[in-house]
Amino acid sequence: MEEKLIFADGMELTPAHLMQVRADELILYIQTPGLTFRETYELLEDGTRAQRIQAQEIDGTVEIYEGFAELVGLRKEDDGQITAILKKAVEANAEG
Repeated sequence: MEEKLIFADGMELTPAHLMQVRADELILYIQTPGLTFRETYELLEDGTRAQRIQAQEIDGTVEIYEGFAELVGLRKEDDGQITAILKKAVEANAEG
């Protein structure tokens, strides 16, 4: 079984996995063949897809991550992997 990410709209990236580094931050490691830097940016930049991410691990374990809709970093690594950093969107303070 391959590691994959499944987004809110059903789009899948395989192989790909993620790591939650803080309560409000995820790092996505995307090795999907043929996926370009530009395409990755376009997939993640509006935040709609990333409102819900299902991460399937190689052993079949599934974790759900919700609310990580703000793309704050994107990098193409030397080996072709694309690394994306997503944060939870900051909600406006009700007190103004």
